[in-house]
Parts: sequence; structure tokens; C-alpha cells
Amino acid sequence: MRKNLIIGILLVILVLSLIFGYHEKVRADQNEEKALENAVLAREAELRALEQMKIAEASERRAEANLQDAMRQKEIAEENYKKSKLK
Repeated sequence: MRKNLIIGILLVILVLSLIFGYHEKVRADQNEEKALENAVLAREAELRALEQMKIAEASERRAEANLQDAMRQKEIAEENYKKSKLK
């Protein structure tokens, strides 16, 4: 009788262990899937950031060119103003 009780307890422990192991495997698989999805999202975000950085650099170069052009135009306007004052 005592032997059957011990076997029954061990059987319950075994079944609970199997259920717990299966549950943990399902959770691990879900976490792995989420990790892969996050890795893909991170890579896409990295590529978008690089593209935005290229756009920002191009905009900065255009702004610098516009500033230089505006400064040249200012100098020309100042020279024209001085010439018109002398007349």
C-alpha cells in the first residue's frame, strides 16, 4: 500500500513536471519568435536611421551652399549700392 502511494505521488510529480516543461517550452518558443521579430524591426529602424542621416547631410550641404550664395549676393548688392551712391 505504501509503495503504491509513493508511486502515485511520483506519477503526479512526473505529470506536473511534464506539463511545466511543455509550458516553459511554449513560452521559450514565443519569446524566441518575439526576439526574431524585434531583431527585424531593429534592423529596419537602423536602415531608416541611416537613410534619414543621409537626407540630413544632403540638406545641410544645400543649406551651406545657399548661405554662401546669399553671402555672395549680399556682397554684390553692397557693391552695387556703393556704386549707385557714388554716381
